[in-house]
Amino acid sequence: MKPSLPRGGGVAIGYMMFGFVGTLIYWGVWFLVDPSLIAARETAAHYVHENSFPIGDAWMAGTGLLGSIALVQRRESALLWMLLCASASIYLGCLDVLYNLNTNLYVESDGVELAIEVIVNLATLTGGVYGIWFAWSTRDETRSWRR
Repeated sequence: MKPSLPRGGGVAIGYMMFGFVGTLIYWGVWFLVDPSLIAARETAAHYVHENSFPIGDAWMAGTGLLGSIALVQRRESALLWMLLCASASIYLGCLDVLYNLNTNLYVESDGVELAIEVIVNLATLTGGVYGIWFAWSTRDETRSWRR
């Protein structure tokens, strides 16, 4: 019989899958549709900044996908993947927030572009904090799952 998911596990899966799907959509629009639809600024410097994120975002999204799968399957590796995903999320969020503060993006942007930046920053930081808290607080339970 499959063990029950720890309390809050659905939220953890939701955050990781939101990060995975959201990252795919963001970069799909950026590279395949039109980056100006989601760029907070249409400057060469901002495009260079954004273009430095795809590999890091892919790492975060991939670890989130693996963490979600491991949680659903009740695998012991869920702890590892959740911590990796959450840590990457916080790191990427901090880089983006610092860039936005250093370039006055929060003050000088408005509308959809500002909303996207704020949502992405809040989601990466709060999702990462929740992920670390959840993974660590359920570590004894997840360690007992099958390998």
